[in-house]
Amino acid sequence: MEPPSVQISSSLRSWKIDERRISGLVTHMAQRLGVGHLEVHIGFVGPTAMRRINRQFRAKDKSTDVLSFPQMEWRAPITIQKTSRAQKFSKAKHSTGKSLVAFEHENILGDMIICLDAAQKNSREDGSDVAREVCFLLAHGLLHLCGHDHQKPAEKALMFRQQDTLMADLEGSWISCVRRKVT
Repeated sequence: MEPPSVQISSSLRSWKIDERRISGLVTHMAQRLGVGHLEVHIGFVGPTAMRRINRQFRAKDKSTDVLSFPQMEWRAPITIQKTSRAQKFSKAKHSTGKSLVAFEHENILGDMIICLDAAQKNSREDGSDVAREVCFLLAHGLLHLCGHDHQKPAEKALMFRQQDTLMADLEGSWISCVRRKVT
C-alpha cells in the first residue's frame, strides 16, 4: 500500500516545522484509522489567519486551535483498525471504505488548519510540550476528517477514546515536530 500523501504548508517565520516528522505522525494515525491511502493537507497558520478562516467558514469571529475540512462523508465515524503491538507505529491495514457515503475528491481525505500560537497557549495551560499539543491537534483534526464529532456526549466519548489511543500509540514520537525559532 502506498503511504498517504501528506502536504504541509506554512508561512510562519517564527516556527520551525519538521515536515518529515509531522508527515510520519499523520501517516501513522491515518494508517491506524484505515485511511492511509488518502491525501491529507495540513496548513500551519497564525492567529490572524485562523480567525479569518474561522469567520469565513464557521461564522465565528475568533481564532481557534484546529479546523478540519473533510472531503469525504461517512455513514459512521471511522475507528482505529485493530493491530498487534508489533504493528504499532509501523504497519496498518487498508480500509475497505464500506462506510464511505460520498466524496468530493477521490483520493483526498481533507484539510486541517492548525494555529501554532493557540497550540502553544494550550500547552502552557495544561503543562505539556507544544510539540505534544500539535500532535494532539493533528489527531483531533484527523478524527474530524474521518467523521468524528463531539457535539453529543456519546460522540464525544468515542472521539476522545480514539484520540487517546492515537496519542498512546505515538508514545512521544512527536518530540521536536515543531518549535519556536530563537530570535
